[in-house]
Amino acid sequence: MENEDKKVLDLSMEAGRILLDAGAEIFRVEETIKRIAMAFGIEKCSPFVMSTGIFLTAENEEGEMYASVKHIPIQGAKLHRIAAVNQLSREIVEGKYTIEEAEKKTGRN
Repeated sequence: MENEDKKVLDLSMEAGRILLDAGAEIFRVEETIKRIAMAFGIEKCSPFVMSTGIFLTAENEEGEMYASVKHIPIQGAKLHRIAAVNQLSREIVEGKYTIEEAEKKTGRN
């Protein structure tokens, strides 16, 4: 998988981790991961989210596969973090950020 595709999927996974860690609903976490990946051109993205973890598989246009698993310990709800990541995902879909800018917004860089 190309480095740029991996960066997109790592960003998607980090956004999902932040949401799940903050107590967001599973549906919201899955949708956010898919929306971010699709906004950066990854059409085949399949997140599976449980209350304590995220499983993500994806395939790029060349048929290369990506898989990642992340354990998320259960904590209390942090609604301000959920709102911030939701806003970021909307802005990514609108094309307001490059992958590098979005990574900085999530604290990955």
